[in-house]
Amino acid sequence: MSSNNISQICILGNYCWLATGRGLHRIPINLLQQSFSRGNIILRDILVNGKQVSTNVLHKLHYNDQFSISVDGLYYKSNGNFNFAYRFVGDKEGWTPLPGNSEVLSIPRLPLGNITLQLKMIDHENRDSENILQFKLYVSPPYYQRWWFYLLITLSMLGLSLLVFKIRIQQLRRKQDQRLRQLRLENELRLTQQNALKAQMNPHFLFNVLNSIKGYIYENDKKNAARYLSDFSSLVRKVLELSSLPTVSLEEEIEALKLYIDLEAMLLQRDFEYSIITDENIDLSAVHVPSLLLQPYVENAFKHGLRHKKGPKRLIIRIQMNYSDGLLIIEITDNGIGRNAAELLNTQNRGEHQSFASSAMEKRIQLLNFEKKDVVGVEIRDNFEIRESAGTTVIIQIHV
Repeated sequence: MSSNNISQICILGNYCWLATGRGLHRIPINLLQQSFSRGNIILRDILVNGKQVSTNVLHKLHYNDQFSISVDGLYYKSNGNFNFAYRFVGDKEGWTPLPGNSEVLSIPRLPLGNITLQLKMIDHENRDSENILQFKLYVSPPYYQRWWFYLLITLSMLGLSLLVFKIRIQQLRRKQDQRLRQLRLENELRLTQQNALKAQMNPHFLFNVLNSIKGYIYENDKKNAARYLSDFSSLVRKVLELSSLPTVSLEEEIEALKLYIDLEAMLLQRDFEYSIITDENIDLSAVHVPSLLLQPYVENAFKHGLRHKKGPKRLIIRIQMNYSDGLLIIEITDNGIGRNAAELLNTQNRGEHQSFASSAMEKRIQLLNFEKKDVVGVEIRDNFEIRESAGTTVIIQIHV
């Protein structure tokens, strides 16, 4: 308009006539109706961290970037009384209002990933603008929310778990090696102790036999002395063979036992007899027992029972198998004077005394049962006939 001073208005047909000091103005009626249309929002600048950027930058924003938009509202009828609002497409929170008097609109929170930002103007009558500004953005997440970081954490946890597992395995192996070394040392110690006991028992046995041979020589009994020496050499050779072995077959053990009993029988009168009764179902060559296990108990039968017995002397050895329990049962029975009388006799002769063979065998049984209990069990029973001692029975049970 040429002038803002209007003196008269007249509407004729499709036009509105305005009379001013500088002339008439004709305005179409449809133009006046358009004045009631909604306003528009205009983009001026895009700011990232306070700097103007192009739309290309919007595809590589960082999660901590400060994103701002400089916009303006075009709607004169509101006379500047309008606001702005923004939203992220797909966000359930809807539109977020912003003050319209700000030259720069700051978006305080940007979602991560690919997002679409929409911006509109709201006039004084709470009507939306005709247009909506739309921006497609990509906001990169922080490093601790990226896929490679999750992969790195996963691999690190797996590596740490493997390391801990490997260290634990090494610790267990070291403990196992230490335990194995300890068991080997204990086993070597037990074998050494058993060998030491055998080394002590063999001279002890030899001493007894040589004393017997000396008796024949004193009596000038050359025939029996020569026979005794022959049997003695066979027995010594057998003892030396068996003493170096931890176990021997039952057949070899019985063979050595027969040689020993024959030598001991020569020291007694003709009224001595013995028998070794074995179960027919036992394979003597297949069953193994600790070497020289039976000889000390037979020695005790002669030394403490039969040598002091008057009248007929008997020694019975029974060998049978309990297949259900896997037990080899050996019974050594003599009809000697019994343990009580033998103990009284030893006390009178030498004071308090315990047979070397008995104490040595107790230690050996303890060593045999050290790692696994009840490998060898020994039970000694006193036999009585009409309340009088009738000898002793030794029951040896061996797990085979």
